[in-house]
Amino acid sequence: MTNKKYNKEILIELIKDFVIKNKRYPLTKDFHSYNNLPDFYYNYIPLLGNELIEVLENCGYYLNNNEKYSLMGNAKHNEIFTKEYCINNIIKMHKQLNRPLMYDDFRNPQNGNVGIKSIKKYWGTVNKMKKELGLEIIQESMIDRHFSFDDIKISLKNICDSVLLYEKRKILTYYDFYKYGCGVDMNTYRNMCIRNGTTLRSYVNFLEFDLQKPGNGYDHVFEDGERTNSIYEYNFSNLLRKNNFKYNLNYFRDVRYNTFIDNYNNLMNCDYVIPIIDNICIYIELAGMIRDYKTRYYKGLSFKSKSKNNYVEKLRLKEKLLKENNLLYYIFIPYRYKDSDEVELNNLLDKIKYAKDHTEDIINNMFDF
Repeated sequence: MTNKKYNKEILIELIKDFVIKNKRYPLTKDFHSYNNLPDFYYNYIPLLGNELIEVLENCGYYLNNNEKYSLMGNAKHNEIFTKEYCINNIIKMHKQLNRPLMYDDFRNPQNGNVGIKSIKKYWGTVNKMKKELGLEIIQESMIDRHFSFDDIKISLKNICDSVLLYEKRKILTYYDFYKYGCGVDMNTYRNMCIRNGTTLRSYVNFLEFDLQKPGNGYDHVFEDGERTNSIYEYNFSNLLRKNNFKYNLNYFRDVRYNTFIDNYNNLMNCDYVIPIIDNICIYIELAGMIRDYKTRYYKGLSFKSKSKNNYVEKLRLKEKLLKENNLLYYIFIPYRYKDSDEVELNNLLDKIKYAKDHTEDIINNMFDF
């Protein structure tokens, strides 16, 4: 529901005033009362939606796809699409792709496309949506039927083949079952294996793959020598590489804090350092060890585990050093919902790209992580 004191004309004028005053288009974080801009999702999206892009371009700011995605915040925008909008968008997507739609086509939607959250809201599953819209169903949903151990074995083979094809590795992570599986959770795979006289790990080994060991992170060495020690590092490095970042050229790993912080002489490392311009870099820490504890971390609360407390103590020291030295930094604490992690890492990549394309904003102190 929008605030009744605003209409389209007022919202457009407020945008224009912001552009004139700041000499740039607003980011989603700029929509606050101190900038004289009302709430983005409460006011701008319901009244303007994608018209906002046109408004900004009429102000002289042409936005590329990454900027449009960053501004419109499609992860949240996805939640407010009407069913009529979804139907029209899905039909349009089907015509553009010129092939049967797949589940992955609705992950991390960009540029106003429909995502899984809208599918689940109006239809429950992708196949139910396809049935209603008369689209081709290419794989029977395992959620909608009883399935056998043969089904599980076929699915596990597909997961292994996909990981080897797209990820170039032979160790399965728990996330792979979510990403390449058929919609059932990992416990279903595990239980079906046990009921049929084997274990999930044993059957994965039979397929000449291995299963990530609990608590051991995920060790992987890329061909150029970069080593990752967690699935989050692996995913983020993969994301950088897919966007033409080169290891030890335009991103660096495990950089000692004593190389960029004066008067600090100990041996803590920074997970990622990404140069932007001159001596300006973005410093990134992936805090996978405290997954799901973002609120506890930022409230300064302690943890039951001694190892987690030691880890958090170092992380807080890192953040203190980065803040005190006015450095651009980002701390990623994974969340229990995998979609949220993927969206946040993509948003982080968008911020890095924006920083590289708008170095004047950094020089003029208008860029903030």
